[in-house]
Amino acid sequence: MHSLPLIVAQPKITVKGPLLRRYTPGTKINIMRDRNYILLGGLIILIVGTLSIFTSRPTVISPYSFPVIIPAFFISASRLDAPEFFLKCLYALPFAIFYMIWVSQNLTHNYKLSGATKVLTFISLFLSILWYFYGYEYGVKYKGLLQVNVLVAINICFLITLVYFFKTINNGNMSGNLHFHVYHIVLFSWLAWAAFPWLGELP
Repeated sequence: MHSLPLIVAQPKITVKGPLLRRYTPGTKINIMRDRNYILLGGLIILIVGTLSIFTSRPTVISPYSFPVIIPAFFISASRLDAPEFFLKCLYALPFAIFYMIWVSQNLTHNYKLSGATKVLTFISLFLSILWYFYGYEYGVKYKGLLQVNVLVAINICFLITLVYFFKTINNGNMSGNLHFHVYHIVLFSWLAWAAFPWLGELP
């Protein structure tokens, strides 16, 4: 008596939204883990951005980074009646949201850096160098030599970290979504904090 072959229906996995394009046949599904990393990264960027404008004037700890201070100008113009700490977090929120959207749209199936992220890295590096080159004298005049040099040293540390992750991820020496997300968190933390500090006189 011949036994009939057992046919087991394979579950159909449907992925919607911006994460759809990163999942290809043979790729391990880690949707929730990626979302958790993105949310955690967004929280970190929110904290770093809030720290960037936490004090009443630019300091080493709160250098008033350009990507955070610009939304702050527009939000503060609305004259919201809220606690100061809430307002500081609100000022940093647009950049944190931008981070989460960016990472969601630039996930790749093998966790390599996307072309858009590479372009963002190079442009940010180039503009940051110009920012410090042309703003160094103003920074020394209004912030002091020590503060500006400490910010330069912090930027060098960030850039060394980014270069290390950039090379190792793209050379295949690091694999997995952890390193992919760490790179983006470091990149956007740098942008939200020390890449473009306020070096001149406050209006």
